[in-house]
Amino acid sequence: MQESSMLEELEFAVKLLEKEGMKYMIGGGIANSYWGFPRSTTDIDFIVPMIYDSDKDALQRVENELMTEGWKIKADAGRPLIAEKPSLRLDFWSIKSIYDKERFERRIKVKLGDFDVWITTSEDLILQKLLWYRSKDIEDIIGILVRHDKLDWGYIKKWAKSLELEEKLENVVKASEK
Repeated sequence: MQESSMLEELEFAVKLLEKEGMKYMIGGGIANSYWGFPRSTTDIDFIVPMIYDSDKDALQRVENELMTEGWKIKADAGRPLIAEKPSLRLDFWSIKSIYDKERFERRIKVKLGDFDVWITTSEDLILQKLLWYRSKDIEDIIGILVRHDKLDWGYIKKWAKSLELEEKLENVVKASEK
């Protein structure tokens, strides 16, 4: 998918969430392209709180609007909503752990294209990618480490220890220094 088209769909989805009063945070490939080295992605990952009935009601209104706009809705036990078009998928992930709650509270607002979005911090993106630890995640972490020398290492190390990711973190840091 072309970058301008991806940004247009991102802006559409963000405006829809904001219209419905949904709090959100962007993660995944979009966040990686912001913090690390850009890479292609065919999905936009939204993290949304699904704590109160009002959150669920708002997401249902988002789902209804997406269907009206021609998005195909899919069911998945791990995500409260998946919406697809032929060349793009919107994945909505819910907050499930104490760590998820803290990383959501740390989200920051940045400018992407001509609009503002809430995005995960670079530190939390590193930690999330350590949890997944696929080869592309390791490459993404290295890209973030190479591009940013002012990371909150105290926060990263605290959560790496709590999430039992210390060895993975050490390995990726060493790989980034080569």
